[in-house]
Amino acid sequence: MKLNYLSYTFFFLLISFSTQAQIQLQNGGFESWTTSRISSPENWTPLEQSMGVTKSHWVSRETTPGNIHSGLNAIRLYSDTISMRSGLPSGYADSPSQVLLWPGMLAYGRARYVNHKMESSGVPIYGRPTSFSMYVKVYHPITDTARLRLLLTRWNSYTKRQDTLAYERKDIFPDSTDMSSFAYYIDSINYLMDGQADTMRLIISGGKRGDINLQGNTVWIDDLTLNYPNAAMVHTHIEDEVVLSPNPATTKIYIQSSSDLAGYSVIFVDVTGLTIKDVTLSEGATTIDVGDMHEGSYTYAILDRDKNKLHDGNINIMKDR
Repeated sequence: MKLNYLSYTFFFLLISFSTQAQIQLQNGGFESWTTSRISSPENWTPLEQSMGVTKSHWVSRETTPGNIHSGLNAIRLYSDTISMRSGLPSGYADSPSQVLLWPGMLAYGRARYVNHKMESSGVPIYGRPTSFSMYVKVYHPITDTARLRLLLTRWNSYTKRQDTLAYERKDIFPDSTDMSSFAYYIDSINYLMDGQADTMRLIISGGKRGDINLQGNTVWIDDLTLNYPNAAMVHTHIEDEVVLSPNPATTKIYIQSSSDLAGYSVIFVDVTGLTIKDVTLSEGATTIDVGDMHEGSYTYAILDRDKNKLHDGNINIMKDR
């Protein structure tokens, strides 16, 4: 099968996962980490790991509360120069003494670095997400730009090629942005053709590459989400919107809501009328663990602080076979 590669300057991705309906980014909140070789978020590949570097330098786990949007962890992307003499494996510079700048770069899924590129076959996905969102905090004492690239493709059995359904190359906030707290970033996905995607590629960079004067810039990212239309969208009676996904869910449900709904609650009720779960909505994003809920159909309801029901709907829980 021929592959349609997504390049980020010198970048490609190598990823393989099982397909899910309306898939969410796995570990999009960066709560799960592994330290088998280098500290890295599960389901993601930092630049260091793809290059075979055994120590975190550009991408790291953030545990300082002020640099986390929700949960206990976030991801930190740092732009810094490094020379061959300071620990890079051979093959990444023209001479042993050459100084190079890399911003922190993160690939969704497994990745490997070959010939100055990260190569990928993509993450399996089924669905047609309409937007991509996350929470971002930026410290850029030197003007720089964090960037995102997203590619959605579908295998064409007639042409034996991957059709590009959507390709997004986005700057994450303007060059001059500097913020002391997290801001909500959301952007629509613009499709080139109809149909459901079967493969996704995603690359996030904390800054530009090549200009050694841009070192010292930092970007923190938390709570990445793919947003879907129709059943995933809940309209309340107070002119706010709540995005609940995925549906069906397996282990987690993600709720995006406006800040006006912080402190409101969502309850889940089984077919017998018993309330199984009651969760308070956070400002902007809430992750709900439903791994302890039995497979089946549930009713959910959004309640205000006085327990008045604003909206209700159905959510299905499925267990991996």
